[in-house]
Amino acid sequence: MKPIYAMTLVASLGIAVAACDETAEVGEVEGRLSTERAEDANTQTAEKAKNAEAEASDKASKDDAAASEKAKVSAFIDSIFAGYTPEGYGVDINSPAEYFDPELAAAIKAEQVSAEAAGDVPMGLDADPFCNWLDWEEFSHTIDAITLDGDKASAKVTINNFGAKETRAI
Repeated sequence: MKPIYAMTLVASLGIAVAACDETAEVGEVEGRLSTERAEDANTQTAEKAKNAEAEASDKASKDDAAASEKAKVSAFIDSIFAGYTPEGYGVDINSPAEYFDPELAAAIKAEQVSAEAAGDVPMGLDADPFCNWLDWEEFSHTIDAITLDGDKASAKVTINNFGAKETRAI
């Protein structure tokens, strides 16, 4: 018995070859190839669905992490402005590293040390560094936006004191 070969060009699979004996009909071979194509299509669809589900899960996880980081930034900003009450103290500028990036904190501290050694008052800050006022009896703040960039964050905050509103970048 000689085998009969049927070849079918399948766009997504290349060329598929099926062998059968003389008694087999070419239609049977084509039917098997059609079944194989359908199974491959089902496998590809399942893989795409699995990949889409994994991507959605990864995005949700990243969104949750970003929301968590933004909540931490918001809490930090709220803690900065917590002292701005009629009886409040504002920000303790004697601990600049708690509020400012290392370079600015070092400059503030160096000026404080230099002024103290000279028996003088530091000249760099004429008013509170966050609200720019000396008094804050009617103070409030609103966080307008928070932007995350790697391990850094920035925010736009609207501050209101005695009816005067200013938007600041923090």
